[in-house]
Amino acid sequence: MFDSNKISAIVAVLACSAIFFLGGIRPVSAGAVHFESDGEALRNARLAEEGRLIGFVGDVMEWSDGIHKISIDAPRDYTLRLTVKVQGRQIQIMETQHQPATCMPELRVNWPKPVANPNRTFKGVTTITVQDPQFGEPTGRTSCVQPSMVGCTKRKVILTATSEPAGAEIWINSERQEYRTNATLSVPYCTYESSKDVLIRLLGKTNCGRSIQLAPDARVKLNCALREPGR
Repeated sequence: MFDSNKISAIVAVLACSAIFFLGGIRPVSAGAVHFESDGEALRNARLAEEGRLIGFVGDVMEWSDGIHKISIDAPRDYTLRLTVKVQGRQIQIMETQHQPATCMPELRVNWPKPVANPNRTFKGVTTITVQDPQFGEPTGRTSCVQPSMVGCTKRKVILTATSEPAGAEIWINSERQEYRTNATLSVPYCTYESSKDVLIRLLGKTNCGRSIQLAPDARVKLNCALREPGR
C-alpha cells in the first residue's frame, strides 16, 4: 500500500528542489557590447580594462556580469575612463572620468557622458556611443610617477594562435603582432610576468580575449571561435 501522505511530501520536496535548481542557481551570464564613436577623435581608439587591451572603438566584445572599468585612449595624451555595469543584456553607464598622461599638464575637459542603446543591426547587442572630448585651458596642475624598469630573459614562450575563421589580428600585451592567425609566435619570457594578455580580433566578429600562463620555454596553444555579434 502506498502512503498518500509520504507521496505528497516527496512531491513537495521535488517541486521545491526544481524551483531552487531553476531559479536559485543561475549560470553566469554576459552582455554583448559594441562601441561606436560620434566623432573622429575617438574613432578606432584603444579600449582597455584594468590595463589589458580588450579592443578598439568600433569592435564588439562580450562582458561578464558585474562592474567593468574601461579606459579609452584620447587625443592630447589623455585617457577617458568609464565604469559600466553589466547584468545580462542590461548595460548601464555608472561613472565617467578623464586623466592626463604622467607628467603631462592637466587641461579643462568637457566630455559628455556616453550613451547606451540597443544595437540597430544585431539583436542582443548594446551599443555604447562615445562623443569626442572638448579640451580647454591648462589648470596648472600636473603629476609625475617614475616607472620601474625590469628586463626580460633571453628565454621564450612558443605561442600557437589559431582562430575560426583564420586571418584575425593577434595582439599580445597591447602590441599588434606581425602575423595573423593561424600562426606560431615566439614570445619573450619575462621573470616578473606570470601571464600575458592575448587579443584575437577580426572585423565583423566578436573579440576574443585570453590570458595565457607563462613558463620559460613553454609551448602554449590558443584557439578562438570568432562569432558574429549577438550569437
